[in-house]
Amino acid sequence: MTRYLSGSGWWRYATFGAMNLSQGLLCGLAFTSYFFLLTDLKLTPVQVGAAVAWARLPWAFKLLWGPILDRYVGGAQGRRRPFILAGQFLLGAFVLALAAVPKDAEWLGVIATLVFLASTAATLQNVAINGLCVDLVAQNELGRTNAVIWATKSIGVAIGGGALYAATAYVPWSVLLTALALVIWALTIIPLLVRERAPGEVSEHGTRRLEFAELRRTFSVPRVWVALLAALLVPLGYGLLSTPYQFLLRDQLQWSKELIGLLTGVLDPLVGVAGSLTGGFLTDRFGARRIMVFASLGMAATMGVLALCSDCWQSQGFMFTWYGAHFIVQYLFGAGLLAFFMSLSNPAIGATHIGIYFALNNLCYTFCDWGGGKLLADHGYVMTFAICAVVQVAVMVPLLWCDPQRVRAGFLLPHKGSAT
Repeated sequence: MTRYLSGSGWWRYATFGAMNLSQGLLCGLAFTSYFFLLTDLKLTPVQVGAAVAWARLPWAFKLLWGPILDRYVGGAQGRRRPFILAGQFLLGAFVLALAAVPKDAEWLGVIATLVFLASTAATLQNVAINGLCVDLVAQNELGRTNAVIWATKSIGVAIGGGALYAATAYVPWSVLLTALALVIWALTIIPLLVRERAPGEVSEHGTRRLEFAELRRTFSVPRVWVALLAALLVPLGYGLLSTPYQFLLRDQLQWSKELIGLLTGVLDPLVGVAGSLTGGFLTDRFGARRIMVFASLGMAATMGVLALCSDCWQSQGFMFTWYGAHFIVQYLFGAGLLAFFMSLSNPAIGATHIGIYFALNNLCYTFCDWGGGKLLADHGYVMTFAICAVVQVAVMVPLLWCDPQRVRAGFLLPHKGSAT
């Protein structure tokens, strides 16, 4: 029996969950395991930050996939599904190729290129799955859907990041990366089993697709431009924290691979699932903007505590407690953020529109990978953490002028001159 995503919440959750688990595996590999591999090779903070920024660059430019996906109106295989399957296959292929490369300084150029290509494949799958979410998920279901997305992605990040890196103390990189590629391909079975819509079923935006008139209609809404500014700024505080914090663990505190694996491979998925599910429920209950502001203030508070309590850094108990508190709030923020951008996206050009939001988001992250290393080199740990806390409060200001309900209503109004 053919299964249709438009008619089954459970199959939507399974599909979104499996694909975001794949994305998480790649993100954990590219932004955590790769980071620690570079530190083990004795690169400086600025060099490591630049290398990770290169790996993140495809996420900043993933909006280029959007127009391609949105011009396609769909065929027998659906509008988004062919691109999801293509991205999954390529992602697994590049990770498998990475498994064959020696992990030493002489091969850094090849490693960096393959990580870049794997990230590029993941962005194709990401843009397609986000477009599918905008196409299919009702407004009152966004919070729950994003809870599933962020929970599964956090599990993937933990496995591909801390858990994989810790396992390299016992198992060769080549074996672990081969297994990772096979898992990515195995997850592709789920989108192979389903279709997007039943034959003859019409979406809320009808047959509208990416055209100049639709772009003009979308970006003529002033609040959309404020939302674009918010997308560029909101990750700045906690984004700048990433490189200095990871250097604190591995370089300053000299934590072992096993201890880092316990932190990022065990504690991280636990707080990720808890924060994502809680964030999804609260987003449906109170709205995405309120949750984002609340969580942003929470992250600012935890970063402030980290700056003020430098004498406690040597305490593993303190560092584990801090990590749990900070990242449960960050995952809460993430669930609200995804719902926020989806509610601000025009379904007719959903892949392009939400892709622009997240491209700006990831452009900020790309700067932060380098900027965090630069802050650390110039100001040290305490001042860097304090700056991150202050910035995280300031970047919430544009949210005051973003009302998702009013923006969304404008997208769904009929064209001028159309029948009513």
